[in-house]
Amino acid sequence: MLNNILDMMILDFAVRNYGPFMDEAVLSMEATALDDKADHVHVSEASKKGVLKASAVFGPNASGKSSLFKAVSDLQNILSGTRVEGSDIPGYYPFRLCSGSMESPVSMRIRLISDGVLYQYSISFFRNRIAEESLYYKPNGRTRLVFARGVDKDVLDGSISSRTTSSSAYLTVAASFNDAIATKVLKEISGINVLMSGDTVYLKDTYQLSMRDDKLKRMVLRAFDAADLGIVDFRTVDGEGTDIVFRHEMNGIDAQEMDFPSSMESKGTNRMFSLIGPVAKALRDGGTVLIDGFGSDLHPFLTRWVVSLFNSSENSSGAQLIVNTHDLSLMDIRDVFRRDQIWFTNKDRGSGASVLYPLSYFKGVRKNSDILHDYIAGRFDAIPYIISYDTL
Repeated sequence: MLNNILDMMILDFAVRNYGPFMDEAVLSMEATALDDKADHVHVSEASKKGVLKASAVFGPNASGKSSLFKAVSDLQNILSGTRVEGSDIPGYYPFRLCSGSMESPVSMRIRLISDGVLYQYSISFFRNRIAEESLYYKPNGRTRLVFARGVDKDVLDGSISSRTTSSSAYLTVAASFNDAIATKVLKEISGINVLMSGDTVYLKDTYQLSMRDDKLKRMVLRAFDAADLGIVDFRTVDGEGTDIVFRHEMNGIDAQEMDFPSSMESKGTNRMFSLIGPVAKALRDGGTVLIDGFGSDLHPFLTRWVVSLFNSSENSSGAQLIVNTHDLSLMDIRDVFRRDQIWFTNKDRGSGASVLYPLSYFKGVRKNSDILHDYIAGRFDAIPYIISYDTL
């Protein structure tokens, strides 16, 4: 039995009328009753079933995988500060293929566990006006309302609500007034590390994390060693992390000739360096990392290794990894994931809307099944339909 985890973990995240999602899509990190790999689950008093250490979302291009992760980032942006009356709210991207959706609010909900307590924060908003907002928490097994806004009966602090514009989140304003629960929830949501594909800032982030913490730097270098990249150190020219220089280990070569700027390194090396800082920090301190396009430019052995770090029984800090990917080597419930750790996105060909569903929905999938074979055969859908042409 694992120790009870006290650090922050996501239990689930839901969106409705956002991007390609018309109906509600819920990505759950709550374990099911499956008798799969028990060490892939964090134990927490706030969830009787336990919380998954990792999950992967598969699906064809343009099926909503990245949009789901971007929604988490947009929620963070909504909560990042206050806005003057009538300002645009980040993340208002309603489903465009239905006229009714274009006139409706975008909705987001997150349930998370922090220090053994379950919190649920919800927000619905139009382009420049928040329609509804609420926060619940569950100390000692009993659900309590912290605040509610835009519902039948508002439950708000008058001094806080009077300073909250229609474009600002009440949670953000309450935290600025040092409300203890609002401050905690805002901190936990803001602390989720969302790494979107194609963003180049993460090289600098890993460098700065490493420079502030010798132990974390050693973890990064051990990861490079495990990945067999031949890199023994790194530094920057400007000291800020803008231009990373990697030191390679080669016998009989002048020291200066062993220094390679990141621009000369492979995409895989740069991608690995970008990811390994946030990954190492989460594994050491707890927290959740979301990686969009996981496996891009990385060898499949490396992606499986990173996932194994989170699924390991050694992960006792509450760390979570959530990825979306086209790396089919990860579609493996024999050695890599549990059945409830794999999810799919797909497009409804009638409405054009994306849907999200777990592998565990399918009956007859055993924990030793070859699901990659079944996936390629189309059993779970969520694959592109290629129309063949003799010539283009």
